[in-house]
Amino acid sequence: GAMEEETELDNLTEFNTAHNKRISTLTIEEGNLDIQRPKRKRKNSRVTFSEDDEIINPEDVD
Repeated sequence: GAMEEETELDNLTEFNTAHNKRISTLTIEEGNLDIQRPKRKRKNSRVTFSEDDEIINPEDVD
């Protein structure tokens, strides 16, 4: 009856909660494996800005 359905729902909820916690733990553990990989060297790049102001006429822009 209704009592059995409620118990079954509680059991299913408990199972799913435990399953989700396990998945979260596995994801965190897999994420920690990334630390062991050799890091790629970054290419040296620079951004420079012009000191001059460039004035743009909005009517010239399509």
